[in-house]
Amino acid sequence: MKNLFDYATKELSQDAFLRWLFESGFDEKCENKSVQNASRTLFNIFTKNKFKYKEIKELKTVAQWKNIDISIWFKVDGKEHLMIIEDKTESGVHDNQLDRYEKEINDHNNFWRNETNRKKYTQERYLEKDSTLFKVFYKTNIIDDWEKEYANEQNGWETFDIFDIYNIFKGLQTDNEVLGYYKEHIEKIYSSASRKDIPSNWDLISWHSFFNSYEPCSFVSPKTEINCYQKEYYYIKLFVKDHEKDLPCFEIRSRDFKVDSETGKYSIIARAVLYNLSDEAQNALTKDKIIEWQGLISNYGFKLNQKSDINKHKQIGNFVINDIENNEESLTNALDYMCELLNSIFSCDKE
Repeated sequence: MKNLFDYATKELSQDAFLRWLFESGFDEKCENKSVQNASRTLFNIFTKNKFKYKEIKELKTVAQWKNIDISIWFKVDGKEHLMIIEDKTESGVHDNQLDRYEKEINDHNNFWRNETNRKKYTQERYLEKDSTLFKVFYKTNIIDDWEKEYANEQNGWETFDIFDIYNIFKGLQTDNEVLGYYKEHIEKIYSSASRKDIPSNWDLISWHSFFNSYEPCSFVSPKTEINCYQKEYYYIKLFVKDHEKDLPCFEIRSRDFKVDSETGKYSIIARAVLYNLSDEAQNALTKDKIIEWQGLISNYGFKLNQKSDINKHKQIGNFVINDIENNEESLTNALDYMCELLNSIFSCDKE
């Protein structure tokens, strides 16, 4: 039988599953022990085991309260607490949404803590000053370093990526069909993220995982850019250290990993591009500067792009690395070689 979550792939579907799991597992009428166990396990992890041995009462989930994916209100020993979950499947955080959520909640609480407002309006749920707010960033995919820094280090959200989520669900046994489908769905994503297959069989999650785990050589900037283009391919950009915004970078795309039908070996392309330039560097860009950079890369065997319009001249050349074996080690070596090329070509232009 087909897995339900092969079709229900969007964040709204995952929202629905999480809400179903929490409300079902904490419902007194729930007779399925595996659903109860899964719900309580997830709840304890998300609340850092603060209420592990406490009875949870009046648990209620709400969708899109203050634009937050899932809000879970619950009481322990008569005191109300709140857990909020930002749920992702593929997309990343955007538009400072985590900052906005916290501001909305703080404003809400401050309003309803005012006794005059409670008398004047129909009282809504709010957190007393000694109540606890739990913030969960839950993503069934790879969490990039910049996301983790923004969510966890800057805003104090507990982050759970596909590896964390897999470790939670792998030990759960269930005879419930919906929970079983979700567990199987998580295992499938985990398998891709773990890159258990050969590179030629990788899907987008595998490529995302590979690029995210790649550590550039020490002489190249550790600040890589990793992103997905219209759900067609992933790319990684390698930058000259300390010149991430004023020198060309190399872009490597997953779709450029291709096999030679005669030799059975693979190749991949390093594209010298200018998409990374700051507005200041872009405004100062001239045709002569592009010609100068092209002169540098041509000395190393790059095929040049001859577009004359510098406003559209974002890709100035490309280099093909051949004879790559169909394994991760060989592919990593190819990226290392691109780092060496980047350093060799532009080291003379660092000052």
